[in-house]
Amino acid sequence: DPSYLPAIRALKAIYEEAGDVESYEKPLIEEAKRTDDPEERSKAYVNVARFYEKQENVSEATKYFEEALALVPDALEPASALADIYLSQERFDRCERMLDVTTTQLAGRLADHPEDGELEKELGRRYYRQAYVCEKNGKKDKALVAYEKAYAIDPTYLPVLEGYGNLLVHAQRFDDALKVYQFILVHHRGDLTDVEVAEIYWTLGDLYQKQNQSDRSEKHFEKALAINAGHEPSLRSLIAMAEARQVWDVAAKYRQTLVDALDGDEKFQACLALGAIARDKLNDQHLAIDAYLSAQR
Repeated sequence: DPSYLPAIRALKAIYEEAGDVESYEKPLIEEAKRTDDPEERSKAYVNVARFYEKQENVSEATKYFEEALALVPDALEPASALADIYLSQERFDRCERMLDVTTTQLAGRLADHPEDGELEKELGRRYYRQAYVCEKNGKKDKALVAYEKAYAIDPTYLPVLEGYGNLLVHAQRFDDALKVYQFILVHHRGDLTDVEVAEIYWTLGDLYQKQNQSDRSEKHFEKALAINAGHEPSLRSLIAMAEARQVWDVAAKYRQTLVDALDGDEKFQACLALGAIARDKLNDQHLAIDAYLSAQR
């Protein structure tokens, strides 16, 4: 009787104890196939998948995790494992579905064991991945909800703060976005490159500008330039502010810096704009000539 489970399990145990990986594989799979109870069979397929994981056979591991999940669609272990696999393969649609199952199951467990700090931390990281994947799938509203849940669990985790802040800006929740980006600067500056710090200062300046706080906005754009003198978004923002106030000498100063920061057609267009201001607004023929000559190079 090739389906007799006690014999299959006995063989499996013998091969496992002997370290005979090649022989162990067959009774391991047979045990899963011959198990009648759906939940027990699902667990057995997970064991098969874990075996193939150890062999670094991702395709077979994926196959058996999927078999396990087909039997018990809300099973945490195969859903969590598949989420990791699909994420590594950038199969974001499938990954999102697995993360939906994973976060739902983890949240249920945490509700039953609210004192479990490790479980809470794992849930927070899974919410972050869910948010990231939803963004990749173009589901910004769902991503924002996931970021908010991750943020509620750990408001100091930098990847969550960066993603959350970005979507808060997109959702025009400017006060909340300001708090998030200010927190990043205060508590994570040492974790950021100069380029990233300059970008955050520009983001804060842009947020203040959206709230009609021009003085604060300008200061933050200047802080960005103090770190990265050629930071294009900050230069363009300061140029726009100066030209709106018709402070043409300041606008020309920033346009000169912008010219040095650009290449190709963008540099050509920036030279023309600088030349026009020098000629028409400042009556500075030397600066205008220099700008137009730069455009020809």
